[in-house]
Amino acid sequence: MISDMIIKVIFLGVCVCVLNMILRQTQSIFTVVINIVFVISAVIVLAAYVSDSINNFKELLDVSTVSGKMLRCLYKGTLICILTGISSDVCKESGNIVVSNIIDITGRVMLLVLAFPYIESIIKTASAFLI
Repeated sequence: MISDMIIKVIFLGVCVCVLNMILRQTQSIFTVVINIVFVISAVIVLAAYVSDSINNFKELLDVSTVSGKMLRCLYKGTLICILTGISSDVCKESGNIVVSNIIDITGRVMLLVLAFPYIESIIKTASAFLI
């Protein structure tokens, strides 16, 4: 199942690369459009697997001794990394390096904001042992 999905995404990616190499010489505007269509297609292919992942995540929350809040934070952090990575790469490919960098920085800041309550908790626990 997963290998089929990987093969589909790889095949689409290779097709996009070939099309981009052909069109880059004459009509470079189409390369951005093709890249965006590829990203949308890959997301559609991944959609079925994401729903399975969410169900597995819910089962993990039910049986885990780890706080559900902590696992949700991990899940959100993973999604932030994936979405900012894809968005940043699309912007880089279209030549918008500044926008790409801003997206990267925003994703990193959001990860810090998401993790801050846990960092604070770790510092409080460590300081309690030191005192």
